[in-house]
Amino acid sequence: MGPSGIAHDEARDDTNEPTWVPTSGIASGTIAGGGDVDKFTIRPQGTQPIRITLTSGAHRCGGTNDTLLEVRDAADAVVASNDDVDGTLCSAVVFTPVSNAVYTVHAKAFISSASFNYLLKLDRAF
Repeated sequence: MGPSGIAHDEARDDTNEPTWVPTSGIASGTIAGGGDVDKFTIRPQGTQPIRITLTSGAHRCGGTNDTLLEVRDAADAVVASNDDVDGTLCSAVVFTPVSNAVYTVHAKAFISSASFNYLLKLDRAF
C-alpha cells in the first residue's frame, strides 16, 4: 500500500516491506509472540514534531502486554524509542523529523513471547 494507506497487513511482519501509514492516523495490529515486530513506514512532509503512541488492547498495557516502540531512519539507526511512558507499560515518543525523510516505526513487545492486539496512533505533537 502507498504512502496514503493506513491498513496494516500482518503478512508483512518482519519483512523488508513495511506498511506505509500517514503521519496522522491510527493503525492496529497484533503482536504474535516469538519476537514479532510490526513495521510501519512514514514520510513526514515537514519538520513539525510527531507523537507516536503504542497501546495494547483497549488503550491498556499491563502484565505481558508491555509495548516497545522504536522509530528508525533510512540507515536503520534508532532516532527515538520508548518502553514505558507515564508510569504505564504503554509506549510513546515525540520526535522531530527531517522533511521528506523516510522513517520506519517498529511496534513490538518488551517480552518477546507476549501476544496482544495493539493500536498505533500518529499525530502532530504540538
